[in-house]
Amino acid sequence: MNEDDVANFIRDNPEFFRRRPWLLASIDLPDPHDGRAVSLAERQTQILRERVRSLEADLADLARNGRDNDALDQGLARWSSALLAEHDETRLPQRVVEGLKEVFAVPAVAVRIWELEPRFAGLECAKPVGADVVRFAASMQAPFCGLNADFEAAGWMQSDAAEIRSLALIPLRTECAAAPFGLLTLGSADLHRFRSDMGTAFLSRIGQLAAAALSRLRG
Repeated sequence: MNEDDVANFIRDNPEFFRRRPWLLASIDLPDPHDGRAVSLAERQTQILRERVRSLEADLADLARNGRDNDALDQGLARWSSALLAEHDETRLPQRVVEGLKEVFAVPAVAVRIWELEPRFAGLECAKPVGADVVRFAASMQAPFCGLNADFEAAGWMQSDAAEIRSLALIPLRTECAAAPFGLLTLGSADLHRFRSDMGTAFLSRIGQLAAAALSRLRG
């Protein structure tokens, strides 16, 4: 008989200790924290307390995540409301950029659109982009997040491109299957702000709203 056999017997025969209460009282276990001997009942109490603390920590994390999500949703609502309220089409790109900086505390933001009406040719967002950027945007099924590997889009932002260490690239589409007509870029000097393993659902929502607003400038 080995330890597993003993453990299985105790698990399968809960009446064993009920018939022998003296045995429970006589068992001492080493305390994992200070090494002193404690009774089995005391050790069970410690385990329960540890589980309670772990559950409390999990609940605190859930509450914190809930508050964070509420704040993001409220910010998204304010930003999208500002876009809807803007009647001057020439100001829309700046509304997109400044709104993201202010509401979501993104240090650097830029947008480029390559299908504009001629009357918008003088806007910052109308500056030419390389063919590689257009092809890369067309290949994206979801926003890209990761380190700045000398992306051309990093140079669009007012910050020195060398200061942008992580970024998010969001293709602008009016429909999921449509070819993108622009690219929204978010950048940060923080290496971990836009990580390759982060979720992109919220960034996709930002892209959808930005694309809906900026589609008014398309030719």
